[in-house]
Amino acid sequence: MARRMSIPILRTATTCAVLLATAVAAAGIGASIEAGDAGAAPHAKWALQNPATSPPGTSEGAMAFDAALDETVLFGGSPGTGTSTWGWNGTTWSVLTTKGPTVRKDMQMAYDAATRSIVLFGGFGSTGHGYSDTWTFDGTWHKQAPINVPTTVLGYGLAYDAANRTVVMAGGERTSATGKTWVWDGSNWHGNPSVPYPSTASGLTDPTMTYDPVLGKIVLFGGITGVVNQNTTWEWDGSTWTDVATATTPGARQAAASAYDAALGGVVMVDGIGGVVKGTKLLGGAWLFDRSTWTRLRTGPTRPSPRAFA
Repeated sequence: MARRMSIPILRTATTCAVLLATAVAAAGIGASIEAGDAGAAPHAKWALQNPATSPPGTSEGAMAFDAALDETVLFGGSPGTGTSTWGWNGTTWSVLTTKGPTVRKDMQMAYDAATRSIVLFGGFGSTGHGYSDTWTFDGTWHKQAPINVPTTVLGYGLAYDAANRTVVMAGGERTSATGKTWVWDGSNWHGNPSVPYPSTASGLTDPTMTYDPVLGKIVLFGGITGVVNQNTTWEWDGSTWTDVATATTPGARQAAASAYDAALGGVVMVDGIGGVVKGTKLLGGAWLFDRSTWTRLRTGPTRPSPRAFA
């Protein structure tokens, strides 16, 4: 029988915004709850779930909502799910398949509505080997054979660009060497020279990316260049990244989680590893980007412990 695990979900009145089932509490890193979580009536509340069946506890796994299957799909991580792929149907978890990519962590997945499949790229293997392979999942995993192969292996951001019907990959541990954003068109990757960091930076790892359907653009926040966490907001319009100035901005961070929330009217971002210098502290807080600025969200007195890589 699978081990029972509690799963926190951030809910608004009508929408589940963020599901946290994979996370890491980094050793030696302090934690703090950002201002905005206490006070007046909450904008949204965390609801702790207690499913009868759950995947093993893990960090640095990948999750994406599959609209065709109507389930949130989880794969990989450390110690992770092994080669098993799990699905969350809103009530409980179940194993969808035990066949697929080799065991890995620190990768991302995004649902490609154009092909009705989830896209996974790269990651870091259990033996220390980095991958540069592309997989798609439609209930069954399929290894793809694109002509162009990105140099990114891990630590990138990934999101589906609905306006252009492509999956976009930005940043990452090795992409910085080529200075490209990579775009998946359903069968092949294409490099784009526009990147979400200054030309003077050495690259960007562990940003968070989410598509805003009202804006019609992907929103990227944070990440780390070298040993310095970032607090910059960028938008992708299908061909170019633009640095967006906002009146208010969350603290610099890497490895946060984000999702679009229609009820709140914007991109919701939670937690991450904060501080200007890498690995300073885990942040516990929620922020809303309403296409013009960031606002701290009140989520009530009960919330999951601060975490990152969720």
